[in-house]
This record gives sequence, C-alpha cells and structure tokens, in this order.
Amino acid sequence: MLRVAAVLIVGLAIAAGQAGATVLLVPEDHATIQSAMDVADAYDTISIAPGVYLDNASSHGPVSVIAREPVPATVLWGGLFIDAGFGTAHPCRISGLHFRRKVDVQLQCQNGLFHVTHNVFDSTITLGPAILYFPNGVQGIFENNVVRHMGWGLIASGSTSLQVRNNIFRDCKGSAVTTESNLGCTFSYNCFFNNVQNIRGDGLNEGNIFEDPLMDGTTFQLEAESPCIDAGDPASPLDPDGSRADIGTVQFGPYLFGNLVSVDSALAELLDTVVLRVSLANHAPLGGATIPLSYANTGVSLISVTHVERGLSFDLRTDLIDDVAKTVLLGYVALDSIVPAGEGPLAELTFVVTGAAPEQVIRVDSTNLPPSNRLLLVDALAREIHPGFKAGTLVVDHCPVELTGDVQLDGERTLVDIVYLVNYVLRGGPSPLPLPQAGDVDCSGAVLTSDIVYLVNYIFKLGPEPCDMCP
Repeated sequence: MLRVAAVLIVGLAIAAGQAGATVLLVPEDHATIQSAMDVADAYDTISIAPGVYLDNASSHGPVSVIAREPVPATVLWGGLFIDAGFGTAHPCRISGLHFRRKVDVQLQCQNGLFHVTHNVFDSTITLGPAILYFPNGVQGIFENNVVRHMGWGLIASGSTSLQVRNNIFRDCKGSAVTTESNLGCTFSYNCFFNNVQNIRGDGLNEGNIFEDPLMDGTTFQLEAESPCIDAGDPASPLDPDGSRADIGTVQFGPYLFGNLVSVDSALAELLDTVVLRVSLANHAPLGGATIPLSYANTGVSLISVTHVERGLSFDLRTDLIDDVAKTVLLGYVALDSIVPAGEGPLAELTFVVTGAAPEQVIRVDSTNLPPSNRLLLVDALAREIHPGFKAGTLVVDHCPVELTGDVQLDGERTLVDIVYLVNYVLRGGPSPLPLPQAGDVDCSGAVLTSDIVYLVNYIFKLGPEPCDMCP
C-alpha cells in the first residue's frame, strides 16, 4: 500500500506543475534578460542560451534564471536583482551563470525562497561592496558555487536563513562570508582559500576545509588531486558513481552540471533520416521525469520516438508527438523500483529531412507545454528537481563547417583555437563551434587528442592543412 501511495504522489507531481508557468528563451524570444523579466509572470523560468549578456536585470516577483549549459558558457557582465516577495511557495532558481561584473552587486536576492546553485561569481575588484547580497527575508540554499577575486563576498542580513554548502570561496580581499544580525545561516563543507577573512558573523560552521581547491581557472573543473573531491556535505545527493558529493561548481569527472538533460547534435542532408539521442545524468534516485522539447523549423519532421534507457530504466514511458506544433513530450514514471543515480540515454528522436528543406540550423530545445508540462525530475520522495538542459542542433547541410579547426568560429586557425580544443578534449570545456565536428581536423570521425597534435603541426610546423569537411 505504501508503494502504491508513493507512485500516486510521483504521478501527481509530474502532472500538476505550477499552473501557468512558462519558459522564456533569451535571446531567441527576448533579446535581453531584462526584456524577458518585463513580461515574466510569477514562477516563470528565464532560460539563457550560451553567450555574453551586458544588461542589469531586475524583477519584483518570483522568477528563475538558468543557463542552458554549464559554466563558463553563459557570461553576465551586468547584475541580477530579484525580489520574490513574501509567501512564495516555490523556489526561485539561479543556476549555471558566470557573473563577471567588476563593481557593485552581481546578485541580489531578497524575500522568498531561493536556490542559487552551480554559478561562478568572478571579479577583479580589490575591495568594494558585496558581490552576493541577501538583505532581507531570504530562505533557501546557496550551494556548489565558486566565489573568487572579490572584495566582500556573500553578505546575509536581517531575517535571511541560508544553507551555504559545497562552495569554493577564494581570493576575497574582505570577508568571504558575512552575516549581520542573523542567526539563521549555516556554513558547512565549503572550501575557503586565500581570503583575508573567511567567515565574519554567526552561524553553524562545520566540515569546511581551508586549502587550495586545485581547480582549473578557465573551466572550473576540479583537478585529480583536488581536496574538494568527495568532500561535500554528506547530506547532499551522492555523485552518480555512488561517491560523496564534491565541493565546487563543476564536479570531478564527467558529471558537469548536477542533474542534466542533454540532446545530441547531428548533420543532415536533403532526404536524410537522422537520429538525435536524448540523455539524462541524475545525481539523485528518481521517481519520474517530464522532458518537453521543441524543434520548430521547416522541412523537417519528427517521425518516431524510441525509448533506449540503457542504464536508466523507467517502468512507464509515454511520448506525445505534435509535428504541427513541432513539439514532443517525453514522460517517465518509476513503478516497481526507483531509478538509481546514474547517466545514460533515454530516447532517440528520428527526424526525416524533406527534399524541399532549406539550409538551416534547427535547435532541439526545452520548452513548456500547456497546461503544466515542463522540464522536471521528481526524486524518490516526490520532491521536484530542476535539471540543467543542453540543447541539441540538427544542421541541414550544405556545408555547416566552412573551416575545420576554426573551433572559435572567427575565420582563422590560430593558437587560440589550439587552446580552445585542448580545453574541450582534455578538460571538459565548451565544444567547438558551430558543431563539435569543427574540431575533427583529420576527419577521423571523432574529436581526439590526435586532432590537437594535427592542428599544432599545421600552425607551428607547416604540417598538412586540416581536412575539408565539405570537399
């Protein structure tokens, strides 16, 4: 009987959602973060594509702001201000952003419930105001962030009550964490290094470490000898391999963004049948998932969905294809056993390209399908988990990669491209542009260390020119 009740709760959590909440895409539908906030309703999510954003954005209402890819792909040179208001029932999420504002506050949250996770707060200011400011009435979690090169770091005051865990604070010229007239914060299992002062004020302080985190300064990936590996809060969800959680934004190993839904990319020509795989990495055991996707464009149809699930086995699988609206809803529920933490494919989407399709790049993105189906995972206790999302692309040829080896897409092959390729192949950095195939300079069918060597030989030793993907 208890098992049946748990299943019903999971099913309701998947079906109900937050009525009316939508996903606002930046910059596809709204050119700036502020323009999206101007039209956002309560509990809407502003989903930001990789890129650089300059505006200072503010919202007087509960909204979430999330990047679609892990740091450092989405850079904010401006700041965010969110006043969620009193009595908010669901958390505002700030995830995956690389804040680079050099003066004034980078993120200010007040009133309501907030989850601030997997961000980087980065500045070169020598001393100045708080970079992270929680001035009043905030409850929630600040976890798995990196705060570095600041004046003052995080300041919590008034009636704010934050659980601060699994973060890296380093090179702050003032106090890394400050609490003012506030007894409601806890600071557990963080890494503090080279700060003038680590914690100033009151609050439970346990499990912290005080040594060099050994973190790559560009990708924020932990190095193999980092003391932050397996040093996070034991109460945090375990890593997919069953080990204790890591400290920091990007965990050691292949799991780069906590819970992540990702869609593959592919090239296509006219009349091709192309398969894109949808995969999931989950750090907590799951009871269910809804994954709504959109693929709006012309000349391409989704003809079938095949459930793969090697390593992620759900009992109940559903999908709803609407090729007129260009959407598909993938739904999963665990009936007999909870799906353990892990990583693996869920489904394969089979597209067909018509003979009249134009040259185009089709983005297979997350969306929000009425009345309440949104990107959502549900854990074993029917609690909501909001995953990161990495969109896929289906490129209808005629030649999507004009210059193989120009992985930054600036029209040249230079030392910058070599460094970019090293970061991608060896350090889990951002993928080559416009597609990963741009890094396959020897046309072997994969982007490997041999491609780095090939590009070095070409640029510095007059070696053979990178192959032409479109001869």
